[in-house]
Amino acid sequence: MVDDRWENRTVITNLLQPLGFKVVEASNGKEGLEKAIALKPDLVITDLLMPEMDGFELIKHLRHTSDIQDVKIIVSSASVFEADQHRSLQAGGDTFLSKPIQADELLHQLECHLGLTWIYQQSEEQKINSSPTTLDSSPDKLTPPSSDILRELMILASKGNFNDILKWADKLEETDTKFAPFANQLRQLARQFDEDLILNF
Repeated sequence: MVDDRWENRTVITNLLQPLGFKVVEASNGKEGLEKAIALKPDLVITDLLMPEMDGFELIKHLRHTSDIQDVKIIVSSASVFEADQHRSLQAGGDTFLSKPIQADELLHQLECHLGLTWIYQQSEEQKINSSPTTLDSSPDKLTPPSSDILRELMILASKGNFNDILKWADKLEETDTKFAPFANQLRQLARQFDEDLILNF
């Protein structure tokens, strides 16, 4: 993950490490190239505008370095200019991913480039709906928190901020045990990195 802003790198690292990816960070193109040559990664995610060596130069170097010239490259930038997107693909990038990065879009691109098949854990709600239930395990028994907290959770979900949603789930459970079933369901959904599921919930 090559980006001069630590917060952008952290978002990717926090999203991918729990899924079993080994993520190595670099703060500019020069450092990114050195690490790519040393580690021969399966895939590089790079920003465009960086000091020392920008994303365009990095891509060109990667494409002309024999050991890693076939590495998959996702170009991630906040640039809305089609010219930048086109130029990054022309330089040798495989795909373009707009910032702020949407988790589901990133996971979809990883699936395509790395030949992955995602296996989704069945959510608690699906388990409840697909098995005989007692009244106690009915989803109707979930006690939601206040509308202010729900609003905050919806904002976090729409931004794809799953870490903070997990923190909220813990906080709710600590506040009052009656929120435990709601917090557990929220936790399950946040771990699937799917904001639509959380928003629907």
